[in-house]
Amino acid sequence: MAKTSIPSAFDALMQIRGTDILLISKQGLIVRINESAAEQFWYKEKELVGKHMEVLLPEDIRPQHRKFQEAYYKKPGNREMGKGRVTKGLRKDGKEFPIHAELGYFHEQGEEHVMVQVSVVHEIAHIVAQQQHDKVFAERILR
Repeated sequence: MAKTSIPSAFDALMQIRGTDILLISKQGLIVRINESAAEQFWYKEKELVGKHMEVLLPEDIRPQHRKFQEAYYKKPGNREMGKGRVTKGLRKDGKEFPIHAELGYFHEQGEEHVMVQVSVVHEIAHIVAQQQHDKVFAERILR
C-alpha cells in the first residue's frame, strides 16, 4: 500500500465541499482557502489568497482579534475560536454573519500556520435540530 503524502492529503481535505477551511500564516495572511470557505464569505479563492484574514472580520473586532492572535501563537494548539463569545464573519458585501471556528496549529514548509475550519452558525443550529429529531425518531421506533 502506497503512503499518502501530507501535501496530497491536505489538498484532498481542502477540496471537501461543505467543509470551510482556511490556512492562515503567523502574520495573518491567507495562504490557502478552499472554494467552500471563499463562497461563505462571497469571494472567489483567488481574491483572498495573500490578503490579511481580517478582511473576513468586522472592523470593530479587528483590534481585539490581533490581541487574540498574538496570544494564540504564544501557546498554539487546537481549540475553538472565541469560546464563550459570539464570533462574526464579514461577507464581501459588508454583511456580518455569526460563525463558529475551530483552530488547528499547522506547519507547512517550515512555516507556522493556523488551519481554521469555519461553520456558519445557522447551519450548526440546523444540524443540532436534525440530530435531536433523529434521536426522538429513533426512540419512538425502539419503543
